[in-house]
Amino acid sequence: MSEALREADARGEVALPEPEYCATAIVAYAEGVVLLAKAMNDPKVVLRLAPAAMSLLIDRRATGS
Repeated sequence: MSEALREADARGEVALPEPEYCATAIVAYAEGVVLLAKAMNDPKVVLRLAPAAMSLLIDRRATGS
């Protein structure tokens, strides 16, 4: 994951201050979403929450947030 993010950053497809951190955050988020879906016995939780993982790729320095 981190290698893919580094490559995408190098190509200018994303702007990441720390690709390693973002990779770790995305994996942790995905694992948490799956755990929540299992705990709630509702696979639709994954569909609802998965798109928010993309927000982890936002360069917060570039957006000022």
